[in-house]
Amino acid sequence: MRGLTLTSVASASANPPLFVFSVATESRRLASLRAAPVFSVAFPAADQADVAARFAEPERGGPPIPDGIVFHDSGVPMMSGSRAGAIAHLVDSMQVGSSMLFVAEADEIYTGRDAPPLLYVGRQFATLSPALGAERE
Repeated sequence: MRGLTLTSVASASANPPLFVFSVATESRRLASLRAAPVFSVAFPAADQADVAARFAEPERGGPPIPDGIVFHDSGVPMMSGSRAGAIAHLVDSMQVGSSMLFVAEADEIYTGRDAPPLLYVGRQFATLSPALGAERE
């Protein structure tokens, strides 16, 4: 099972449902991403940093299929318990500087649980602070 942590995913089109992301050209995961007929993208919750870290830092080791991974009916691995995600396929790519920019089409979009999001900033995981003026207990 192969995976990676993306620093950003952006919507490119509502119809068809397209999104874009980039991967460094020196990434060890680039060839497997290009070869995959379908893949999943997850938007993890703040409490899923351990599962996400396995993909951000593959040298950490651990089981080949970490806890928190389930399989879609198509056989594609997905992060269970995430805020949302998609099963997708690549439709285009181009080199942009030292990265490959990919365009993917979502074949299936799913929503998960309502939880604070997990962010990946500066090669570290983080969460959002409560909004200014938010009610406090």
